[in-house]
Amino acid sequence: MLHFATIFDSNYLPQAESMIDSLMSNTLKSMVYIIALDEKVIEYYYNRDGVICIPLNDLEDSFSELQALKKSRSYIEYIFTLSPFIPLYILNKYPEIDIITTLDADLYFFSDPTTLFQEMGEHSVMISPHRFGLNHAYLERYGQFNVSFQSFRNDNRAMICLNKWRNECITYVSDFLYEGKYAEQKYLNTWCEELEGVYVIKNKGACVAPWNIQNWAIELVDKNIFYGDSKLIFFHFHGFRINDENTIYSGLHHYGLDIRKHNYHIIYGHYLNAFLPFAKKIKTPGKLTRNAKMKKLFTPDIHLHSLPFRFNNDLLNRLKLKIILFAFAVASRLKFAYK
Repeated sequence: MLHFATIFDSNYLPQAESMIDSLMSNTLKSMVYIIALDEKVIEYYYNRDGVICIPLNDLEDSFSELQALKKSRSYIEYIFTLSPFIPLYILNKYPEIDIITTLDADLYFFSDPTTLFQEMGEHSVMISPHRFGLNHAYLERYGQFNVSFQSFRNDNRAMICLNKWRNECITYVSDFLYEGKYAEQKYLNTWCEELEGVYVIKNKGACVAPWNIQNWAIELVDKNIFYGDSKLIFFHFHGFRINDENTIYSGLHHYGLDIRKHNYHIIYGHYLNAFLPFAKKIKTPGKLTRNAKMKKLFTPDIHLHSLPFRFNNDLLNRLKLKIILFAFAVASRLKFAYK
């Protein structure tokens, strides 16, 4: 039995459902522990097989320091703060668990992650490297590791690690880079040097994300997606969201990437096919219409100030895009000419 934990509110239900469904589909037997940030999540997962839903209040009641932190930090900073408390809570409440792995809700599993636990061996802690591509190496100032997939064995070395992280998060967590600190994730930079039993994932098929997707080629072989010479295990769909009833942003535009190139559409197309049924089933702030189809992913994400471009693949929208880009280019040239 594999044990996983995640945290999210009802706005993230489609991503979380996609993640949990992919996890259950690719493992023989898994249990997912959800820290529910609102009542809708609790209602949605009521009496669901393979899921234990834990109200946020239960976690907060177990750690008295959280009430003060909740009042003094922003919502996102408080969620970051909870990262070490979640595995501590679950390992304390369910002492029979050997390893707990905490996950971001916007992950998606393309194949069985069991191979990662085999790779972990007898180590007590396993963490995910960012593996920033050359074009995104500057992002390493935010941390060498990403807090999206990390495993903690129920032993003394992992407890030392978690309590160290807990104390650091109590002291300082910010959504801004400040004096060498960022959120909860930059604290992981020192774990390998300062702690015993920490293992960094080496499998290229894990920890794949928009900031490193350029590192290796993507291929579809016999219905399996390969990233370089490794089968893709999980992808972090950071930035993927519903914008409005006709628009889905992949998030790749934030990293200067075009979804049409390098077979990115293989990964994102698969995810969209899994995501859309849940997004249509669950009432989300950006409700999708029948126009939200996979064909959208074959044109680039466009952001021109606050003007959304609805990226259907029809001739009219392509013409609109050319007009917008032409007008933008002319305006830029005029601005430069008058400097």
